[in-house]
Amino acid sequence: PVQSRPWGPGCFYESADFEASVAIMRIAAGSADQVEREMRESAAERGLEVRAIDVGDRGHAWGAPGMGQGYAGSGDRGWMLDISRMSGGSEDRTAAVIRILEMMIG
Repeated sequence: PVQSRPWGPGCFYESADFEASVAIMRIAAGSADQVEREMRESAAERGLEVRAIDVGDRGHAWGAPGMGQGYAGSGDRGWMLDISRMSGGSEDRTAAVIRILEMMIG
């Protein structure tokens, strides 16, 4: 089961046990440069790199065990998401980020 609630310009989803969460924000496509900069800073803090992904316009993502971020645009809208798992785990979250962005871009 998943619980959701409005969160700023998007939504915040968390598992019933509060172990996993996904924050999804709709942003203006014109904000892509700023979002990409912030993602690169966040990834660099963890010794990771943002990579281009084949989702929407200018899709980018990074992932690590237990967390990940991504951005993709489509026309005049863009989507940014943050995924995390409290207990960490060993699975890189990049694939999960890409799947969710694909659903958002549709």
